Amino acid sequence: MTVDAATQLLAAMPFAAAAGIEIDTASAEEVTGRMPWAPERCTTLGILHGGALMTFADTLGALCAFLNLPPGAGTSTIESKTNFFRAVREGQVVHARSFPLHTGRTVIVVQTDLGDGNGKRVAQPERRNALSSNTLAALHREFDRIAGDPAVRVVVLTGEGIGFCAGADIKSGPEDSDDLGGVPGGELLSRVSNPTVVTFAAQELMASLFEKIHRLRVPVIAAVNGAAHGGGFALALACDIRIASERARFGSFEARRGFHHADGGIVRLVNICGAGVALEMLLTAEPIDAERALRCNLVSRVVPHERLMEEAHTVARQILRNSQTAVRSAKETILDIIGRPLDDQLRIEALNGYSSLGADTADRLQRFYEKTDAGRAGRSETPLP
Repeated sequence: MTVDAATQLLAAMPFAAAAGIEIDTASAEEVTGRMPWAPERCTTLGILHGGALMTFADTLGALCAFLNLPPGAGTSTIESKTNFFRAVREGQVVHARSFPLHTGRTVIVVQTDLGDGNGKRVAQPERRNALSSNTLAALHREFDRIAGDPAVRVVVLTGEGIGFCAGADIKSGPEDSDDLGGVPGGELLSRVSNPTVVTFAAQELMASLFEKIHRLRVPVIAAVNGAAHGGGFALALACDIRIASERARFGSFEARRGFHHADGGIVRLVNICGAGVALEMLLTAEPIDAERALRCNLVSRVVPHERLMEEAHTVARQILRNSQTAVRSAKETILDIIGRPLDDQLRIEALNGYSSLGADTADRLQRFYEKTDAGRAGRSETPLP
């Protein structure tokens, strides 16, 4: 098929024109194209929206499948999954390559890889949000950016597709470890090839990310939309509040493979759920479902899958109505008193509590007495911001 013919075919795809998709090459063996960054396709932070990337991947994948159809056959999508690796920012152009993995009589399987202008991978078929070295590095940089942005007051972290995070990406290749500049352990990872050294260097990259999330001054909410396993389980534990979809599952399977967490997962699990739950989960290496996680205090609530993000955003809005000085001080206090003697805990709480009083405290108290503060329930109900 010529590029002109492929471009005409795009006109039959409802979102292709809106996404600004252009075709470079088109054959049964390979379809390539590009999509530029544009402000109307971005989130509020100027980052190209994941939906635009999915539209791009699905469009080229559909065209590749069409070019592999037998004469007279039609096509419809059975399933589409995408895994995101890094943000696409202003001035960048996303490039895509689609190619068939399987062409059967009734099913065609197509893979589409998306990259930025520098050849760095942006997205690819779903690995249940597994943590490759590049993904970990991208998360390091994003949380560094969040830590330095005073406009960010709460973070909601969730997974793309059917899972929250599958842990370390055991299927990653060299191309998944080529963008590690400026992150802990990145230099070592970029220079070594021994599998054992790579495994433990990646573990350090993971542990330092979880510590960074754990120590972030603003609250982090994990909206766990599916499986949180291994490093993905530890990632959820590093967050401050965990809200689970009814489809969520939590597990640590490292003992089956001859090792256990060294990324802070054990410590946080003991602090959150107690030694009994930690011993059962880690020694049996068996997962638990969302309802068991709720009974163990691992998550604060379980909601229907389709309401997960609505619930997470409601919790975020409840946090946002409060004094941010008080919120950040309360988080710091809670994390600081874990494991300390009672007298030390009381001293830290008193010092932090009195020092969190701010210029808006009197005004907030007045609104409370007048029953006009945001998010009030009952007869004097007021909306959340």
